[in-house]
Amino acid sequence: PHNRWAFQNMSQLFPTATVGRGGGVASDFTRRPQDLGAVALTRLDGSQATVDEVLAETYSDGFLLLHRGAIVMERYFNGMTAETRHLAQSVSKSLIGCLAGILIGRGLIDPERPLEHYLPALARSGYAGAAVWHPLDMRSGVRFTEDYSDPKAEFVYLDMAAGWKARSRPEAPATIHGLLRALEQARPHGGAIQYRSVESDVVAWVCEAVTGLPLQRLLSEEIWSHVGAERDAYFSKGFLLKLAELQGKGTIQFDQHVSVLFNSNYVMVSPRFFIYVPDDPEPVLHVQIDVIRETDDEGVYCTVVSVDDAD
Repeated sequence: PHNRWAFQNMSQLFPTATVGRGGGVASDFTRRPQDLGAVALTRLDGSQATVDEVLAETYSDGFLLLHRGAIVMERYFNGMTAETRHLAQSVSKSLIGCLAGILIGRGLIDPERPLEHYLPALARSGYAGAAVWHPLDMRSGVRFTEDYSDPKAEFVYLDMAAGWKARSRPEAPATIHGLLRALEQARPHGGAIQYRSVESDVVAWVCEAVTGLPLQRLLSEEIWSHVGAERDAYFSKGFLLKLAELQGKGTIQFDQHVSVLFNSNYVMVSPRFFIYVPDDPEPVLHVQIDVIRETDDEGVYCTVVSVDDAD
């Protein structure tokens, strides 16, 4: 129960950076409300339940269902409201991926370049020798265990560096950049996909390095000010935003360019980033977006799921 309150009130607990909405007109969401709480579902174990039962059992704070561009169901629990800026957790990685794609499209980042070209501070770390596309695909060889139930996992150091946990270990780096510099290599770069939050931290650092701008300003200028957001968002080891402002994320069009739909407004992202095959014996295409539309003749990599072809 404590983290449920905390995830709705992050700005009261930790320092946050403002991601400005800009001066554009806010999007107005179409709503066609329906009472779908009694709709029957089948759980993974084969048992039956209703939508309402699943939401209660999973400790959901908010639920929004979008159908053909309109919100048809919107529910809030545990004190959350439509105006609450809830922590988006790892959905934030999608925004970092979009930002990287924009900068790749402008030629500011080359995915084949070694990370230390952009971040000399990593030249003696476990990231030495890794190309930019390795953390983009979460395929670097650094040792980092993301096991939230293991108190000895490296992920604990990330929480300490971000200020989410007390630095109870004297060897714990004081900053996220310090943690990235301290990570060691455990396997060759370019191996199997392994989900690790620090990979997105590396990508965000590269974006800051090539532009000379802080992450919150980049997200504001390149994404948030173009998507019709009603209010400023905040960042604190993750995006803090209203649930409805998340509803448009994930619709992608592939034609002469690539565009990502946020609340009926498009953010242009480099096609080279979304349809990018590294010089690798077993390439994957990488898109750090939760929902995608495949092209006719190319496979797509979505977060940590790879699809070989459009069929």
